Amino acid sequence: MNIVSCKDRLSKMSIMDKKEVPQRVNKILKAELLYVLKNFFDISSEDICLEISVDKNRRYVLDVHMTSKNIKSIRSFAEV
Repeated sequence: MNIVSCKDRLSKMSIMDKKEVPQRVNKILKAELLYVLKNFFDISSEDICLEISVDKNRRYVLDVHMTSKNIKSIRSFAEV
């Protein structure tokens, strides 16, 4: 095995590891975001879609999609 193929293999393993990490933290991150967003919106965990991916530069990308029927009133912001 030459050095170029070793580097390529190591790079692919690194990308694979980075793809597995988001699966482990996705649930925790979603819970934390829900905790914060509940201060401003009437939502439940089903209203949040969270996806963590790795781009071509091996950097994490976080995509969050949230839907809510209501934003909490200004008065309730003061209570937070």
